[in-house]
Amino acid sequence: MNSTENQNPNASGEYMDTKEGSAYIRISPRHFARLRARGMIPAVRLSPHCVRFRRSDLDRMMARLAVGK
Repeated sequence: MNSTENQNPNASGEYMDTKEGSAYIRISPRHFARLRARGMIPAVRLSPHCVRFRRSDLDRMMARLAVGK
């Protein structure tokens, strides 16, 4: 593990911003924002302009929406 990873609390990749979250579930950032506005994607608000998303929440949402399940 390098020193940058030790200083970054998000080094494990558990939390993502909107751009990272939308790329993770392979949708556009705009569609990601729409889903969040509808309450379909749980968010962690750190400040009025800083919102993060848990990888586990995105995985759970995708499993719930999977076709045939």
